[in-house]
Amino acid sequence: FQALMDIIFPKLWKSIPIVLLIAFLFTSADYKVFKRFIIKPEEIINLLGEETDLSNVANAYELVNLRTPNTKTYKKVNDSYEIVLFNQNVHYKDNKDYKDIDNNLIEIQNFYTNKANNYKIEFPKNNGNTKLSYLNNILEWKLNDIELTKTEIQENKIKYLNVNNYINLEYVVLNDRIKENVELLQYIENFSFSFTLYTDLKMDFFEDKILLYDINDRLIFTINDYIMFDSNNKFSKKINYNISQINTNEY
Repeated sequence: FQALMDIIFPKLWKSIPIVLLIAFLFTSADYKVFKRFIIKPEEIINLLGEETDLSNVANAYELVNLRTPNTKTYKKVNDSYEIVLFNQNVHYKDNKDYKDIDNNLIEIQNFYTNKANNYKIEFPKNNGNTKLSYLNNILEWKLNDIELTKTEIQENKIKYLNVNNYINLEYVVLNDRIKENVELLQYIENFSFSFTLYTDLKMDFFEDKILLYDINDRLIFTINDYIMFDSNNKFSKKINYNISQINTNEY
């Protein structure tokens, strides 16, 4: 506070009673205008929503060093800043730098993978395991007794079409999770399916979730419960599942 007042009133401020000074600061007729004079333009920050159209911000450029997991900061030609807030993380940390998350899928050899994130997901082109890697931990899985042949790729989505002639299997790569959709192509009474999971992580259960921990008891992955929707968008959580260990690191 003293340093601020030395800048504003270098000779007078010490002679003004503190109570009167504070009353003056906070009862100014237009505090925003007052603030604009006593604070440098580059210190004035406007907090905007993620719907902000930065194309309308004159000659703005991003200050990459001011990134946080869920914000971007732009500097304008008038030396003011625009901070854009997002409702989810849009950056991931690579060593000491925050980089843009890009979940679009690209083809590498025999699988598809996301471009840039703090986790890596690999989807097989045909038959094989799906592999998720995070913090040097790996979770692999496959849907049992199926043939993965025809695939459809759209940005951050992959869909295996007409699997065994009765389902479409879709995965959506999001900033902090993978969403799985199993679509029935026809009505099947008492429909069921099974996965095989491969991991050396410790498995625990909470409500209907599967929790996977590393050797330091740090939570690495959470497998949420399933929800089913019908063609009229009515949903239900009346889905039963069982899990059993087959071999070491195999469930």
